Amino acid sequence: GRTSEERTITVRLPAFLGALNVTAVYPRYLALPDEELALAGDTLVLPEGTALRLRGRATTTLGAVRLESGGVAFPLGVQGSAFEGSVQPSRDGAYTLRVALPGGGALEGEPPTFALRIVPDSAPTVDLPVPGADTVAPPSLRLPLVIAIADDHGLSDAAIEWRRGSTGAVTRLAVPLPTGTTDRALLSSALDLVALGLRAGD
Repeated sequence: GRTSEERTITVRLPAFLGALNVTAVYPRYLALPDEELALAGDTLVLPEGTALRLRGRATTTLGAVRLESGGVAFPLGVQGSAFEGSVQPSRDGAYTLRVALPGGGALEGEPPTFALRIVPDSAPTVDLPVPGADTVAPPSLRLPLVIAIADDHGLSDAAIEWRRGSTGAVTRLAVPLPTGTTDRALLSSALDLVALGLRAGD
C-alpha cells in the first residue's frame, strides 16, 4: 500500500526562568546575617552599602543576564542555564532582571522586577550635658564629663580625642561602654588636666 511522507517533529521546551534567589549581604559593621529576600510585594528597604547576591536558573542555555535600573546595567555571570553575581545598588528605583538567549530573543513571561529603597546611614550624635559649654576647671584640675551618644545602627566603642592647638598631635582616651549597650548611651568620664600636661591658657 501507499505510505505518507515522513515528517520530523522537534519538541522544544518552553524557555522560562525556573528559579531566582536574591540574598542581601549587609555591611559588616551592622553585624547582621545574610538574608534571602522575598521579591513579591512591597518595596524592599535596604541599608546603604548592602550588596545583592543573585542566583538563578532557566530551562534553556542562556546568553547574557543583567540587572537593570534607570539605564544602568549590572552584568551577571552565566554558565550554561545558570547565572550568578553580586551587585551593590546605590539608588532607589525599580530593578529588572533581563535575560538574553544565545540565538536572540528572551525568556517567556514578564521579567522579574522589584523595587528598592536605599536608606543612608545617619551620622552618630554626640552631646556633652556636662560641662555643656565653656567652663572653668576645678581646683583638682579634673574636669568631669557626661557624654550622651547615639547611633541608629548601634554603638561599638567610644573615645575622647583632644589636641593642643590646631596642629598638635591627637591623643585618644577610650571610654568604656556599659554592658548591653545598643544604640544609645549616657557615659561619665573625666579629663585629668595635670596628666595631660595642660596649664592655664592652654
